[in-house]
Amino acid sequence: MISSFFGNQSARQIVHTGEGRGIRAGITPLITGILLLMVLSTSSCTSIFGPKHAVPEEATARDQMRIAERQLEATRTTFDPDMREEELEKAVAAFRAVVERFPNDSNFTPLAHYYWALLTQQQGRYRSAERLYREVLRRYPNDDVVNASSLFGLAETYEQLGRGRDSQETYRELVEVYANSDDPVIQDLVQIARVRRGRVL
Repeated sequence: MISSFFGNQSARQIVHTGEGRGIRAGITPLITGILLLMVLSTSSCTSIFGPKHAVPEEATARDQMRIAERQLEATRTTFDPDMREEELEKAVAAFRAVVERFPNDSNFTPLAHYYWALLTQQQGRYRSAERLYREVLRRYPNDDVVNASSLFGLAETYEQLGRGRDSQETYRELVEVYANSDDPVIQDLVQIARVRRGRVL
């Protein structure tokens, strides 16, 4: 079932919730290159990334992901451009914490890894984003929504790197692999990819 963690959203925002598999928070592909940025206070946190970007350590992947979800939601209310860089770094740290602390989790870590890539792309660190998207595609082959979203993000990243042919090929792969998907989220991505692959130089 596809539903929104943050309430009703546009079709461009993806949220994957799995009954029985645990809560799946919002996947938001960079379809228009928008949103995200703000953070929770981390004054009492234990840091794995250094004191500047401390992240609370939780006992389960579910609880670790909830911290990242709250932090992601908080970023949506911040509009001060002077705060964006640091806030984005903290959001990256929150999702990275899920991936690095719970590498074997199959319910929350794939989505957290996708968000790590997405936010890195938002930082303008395109080569790092490319690497992260490729890691997502390699590590979680059975998660169709995460994989389709990562293909979409990878194609965008190639565009931003000026690698038009690679971008076009990745959009093509997304369309070919998921053309017959009945998932509404994936259907939206496929439709957009069809349009974009024709215009990428």
